[in-house]
Amino acid sequence: AELIDDLLELQKLEAGKVVFELEPIALDEHLPHLLQSFEERLQERQIQLTLEWQADLPPIASDLTSFKRIVSELMNNACKYT
Repeated sequence: AELIDDLLELQKLEAGKVVFELEPIALDEHLPHLLQSFEERLQERQIQLTLEWQADLPPIASDLTSFKRIVSELMNNACKYT
């Protein structure tokens, strides 16, 4: 199902039909929740992940759905190739 969704999303991107809704995203609020879904997988592979950032880190402007997809893909690759 995820592959089909990805292919459909790529098709929309190529056709120029994707509209990104930029919004402020506070990394300290979103990253811990996103990475929590990878905890079991990281433990199985004996990978330790530590998050560190500055206390006054400003929010980033991004499309939340795209941001989540990017972080998830990075984590999938990290788990796969570490």
